[in-house]
Amino acid sequence: MTMYMQRSGRLALIILSALLSACASTRFSSEAPTTPGWPGEKLLVMVSATDTNLRMTTENQAVADIAPANHASPAHRQGIDGQPTEAAVRARISRDGFDRILLLRIAGVEKRLVRYPAIPYGYGDPWMWGWPPGWRPSPFWHAPLTPFDATPPRIVEALAVSVESQLINASDGTILWRAISHTLTEGTTAQALEDIARTVTGTLARRNWLLSE
Repeated sequence: MTMYMQRSGRLALIILSALLSACASTRFSSEAPTTPGWPGEKLLVMVSATDTNLRMTTENQAVADIAPANHASPAHRQGIDGQPTEAAVRARISRDGFDRILLLRIAGVEKRLVRYPAIPYGYGDPWMWGWPPGWRPSPFWHAPLTPFDATPPRIVEALAVSVESQLINASDGTILWRAISHTLTEGTTAQALEDIARTVTGTLARRNWLLSE
C-alpha cells in the first residue's frame, strides 16, 4: 500500500467517525415522488412521538430549517394534537389556514453496535517508506514501535432511528410526498431527529414542495 493510499484510508475513517459521533448520518430508504412538486401557502409541522418534549423540540427544529416564505408553524404552538388522518383534526387545521401538513412519525428506535476498524499509521518521512507499519528502522536494529496516531479497532454503541415523513394535503388528507429515513448516531434520539428534520425539509425544498426563499 502506498503512502497516499494509507493516508486516504486513514482520512476516510476519521471522517466517518466524526460524522457518526458529532451529529448523525441520515439516508432515505424510500421516497416518492422524486419529481418536482408545488409549494403550498401555509405549512403545519407535526411530530408523532410519545415524548412530549421530544415532539416539541423536533417540531421547532423543523420549522427553524424551513424558509419563512412557507409560513410554517409547529403544531404544539397551535394547540393541535392528534393525527391528520382524523377528519376533525384536519378540519381544525384547515380552519387555522393551513393547507399543508408535514408529519414526522417515529417508526423505530434501537441500539446497535458499530465496529470501527483499526487505523494504520502512515510514516511521513521518505526514508521510512516501504517499512511495515509498526516498525521503525534504525542504524543498528529494527525496533517495534506503537505509533502515536495509530488506533486499535473499537466498538461503540449507537442509536438507529427510523422515521416516516409525509407531506399531506390538509383539506382531504391526500399524501403528496412520502419518505422513510434512517439515522445512525452516537448521540441522543433528539439529535437524530434534528438531523432527520433538517434532511427532510432540505429534500422537500429541492423537490419544490417548499419555497426555498
